[in-house]
Amino acid sequence: MSYNLQSTSSLFLVPIEIRRAIYADLIDTAGIHITLSPQGRIRLTRCLDPELSAGHLGGERRPPPSADGSGMQKYRRRLASTWGPHWECEEVALADGEEGTDGSHAGSRNSFLATCKRLLPLQFFEALAIPDAAPLDENVRVWLALPRNLEAHLPSLQLLRVWLDHTDKVYWSAVDERAVLRPFEPLVTNNPHLTLSLELPKLHHLDEDPLCHFLEDKEGAGRGCKLGSSPRPIQVRRRLRQRYLAGP
Repeated sequence: MSYNLQSTSSLFLVPIEIRRAIYADLIDTAGIHITLSPQGRIRLTRCLDPELSAGHLGGERRPPPSADGSGMQKYRRRLASTWGPHWECEEVALADGEEGTDGSHAGSRNSFLATCKRLLPLQFFEALAIPDAAPLDENVRVWLALPRNLEAHLPSLQLLRVWLDHTDKVYWSAVDERAVLRPFEPLVTNNPHLTLSLELPKLHHLDEDPLCHFLEDKEGAGRGCKLGSSPRPIQVRRRLRQRYLAGP
């Protein structure tokens, strides 16, 4: 089978920003979720709102009352979604048959999304802070390999938005953010066209630690934060954590 790459098409003479607008119009979405299936296949699903506000606490996931009592089950499933505030995007993907048909979260258990989103146990973040203290589990191995894979397979990547949170009730301030993101330092340093944007939970002002957390320059607001020795700033946006939990 042969095909034409159409590399001489006049479409490629159009500025990249306009081309992206054309692509977005064609697929009728402003953003895309990239997930890995349990078989390792890449799946693309549409994002309903790439610029979610910072005030999604979980209560907005409650469905209208139902006569058969299924609403509470649906509510718990939404609260436990590994897609975080993008739970609605996951439901659309499930309805479209793009993440499986059984309604479970099996299709997204390895979903490091780019926008890279993942709710993980607190132990995952603790292991990254002291990686030699315990054997590396699958999630840690995938996380450590992710920057290398991105650099190898997406050399022209221009924006990587990473959302992080854990599933424990412990305050987010206990997490060593800098240790968690340290594997991405070579990726940012070696790719001057890449912007790293972090979506992180808010810190308590009494627990802020510049050795562990990404803190804005108090004297030069807007200059951003630095990742290790990388000379370029990264973008950090803080969000309120989900306050409604699925329960046992």
